[in-house]
Amino acid sequence: MAQTGNLFTVDISNPSAITMTYKLRDPWWHYATRYRDMQIIGNRWYYLREDMLSVLDISSPFSLLNLGETTESLSSPSDFVVDGNYAYVCQSASDTFLIFNISNPASIILESQTSNTLFNNCRDIIKVGNNVIIGNSNGEIAFIDVTNVNSPSLTNTFSDASLSNMNNLHYDNNGLVVSASSLVLLDISDPANVLINQTLNKNSSTSVSDINKLLMTYNNNLETFTFKKFSDLGPCTQEGALDYNTTQNVFNVCKDSKLVPLGVYPGAGGAGCSSPSSPKGSLNYDSNIKAYKYCDGTNWVILE
Repeated sequence: MAQTGNLFTVDISNPSAITMTYKLRDPWWHYATRYRDMQIIGNRWYYLREDMLSVLDISSPFSLLNLGETTESLSSPSDFVVDGNYAYVCQSASDTFLIFNISNPASIILESQTSNTLFNNCRDIIKVGNNVIIGNSNGEIAFIDVTNVNSPSLTNTFSDASLSNMNNLHYDNNGLVVSASSLVLLDISDPANVLINQTLNKNSSTSVSDINKLLMTYNNNLETFTFKKFSDLGPCTQEGALDYNTTQNVFNVCKDSKLVPLGVYPGAGGAGCSSPSSPKGSLNYDSNIKAYKYCDGTNWVILE
């Protein structure tokens, strides 16, 4: 966790009695604006601040160890993502995209620096395969091929009014969910030909959309979205019919002449579930979460 002037770790094993285990004073953290973002991978804690990217060893939550930091002075970076031996940084103030080799934190190397106005007002950056995807608040998304970290290549850009005030990107199974003025679902199976699958106004009610086997559900009350992959389970004729698929151990519904699964599949299978005791394929209403669950042979699964 980060706090103005400090980095600290906390023990959350008992949520009712959270305790601080260690606090590291950073003399450079005089202002809250210096902190930008952080990412934890294994025993390493990467944190980005206004002037540099640092790496900490958090093997022991009782003694954080500074492993190294960039020697190049950064200028108001907005966001970063770590993948393998590299850290990809988007820097708004200078409209630049930087790639650092962080394989040796004691000697972080700047591999390349690319300038483009697309990186101005950068809001989020993610890594998908050989591509880095950067979104800015102007409603623009940049696709950068980083196969050669010494010479990254801008392969495509995409913009739309619905992407204005962008603040978050999330990728899954060829679908890019963009949280902006609206929630927008993009098909990026071909980065050179990005398609808008659905735009969902944040003031609307719950909605469902599918794209390349991606199911997205937006909850207006919680202002959150969830998604999961699916493919149809075959053809059907009775529209709206709800049945338990004994082959995949999942409930499905007939929609648009296709059997659409209503949970993760294949299910666990088995003789039945407990609490309450029921055979597979049974439905049970859980009053605590106000939702139906079905027995997949072993587990009670929420009917989605």
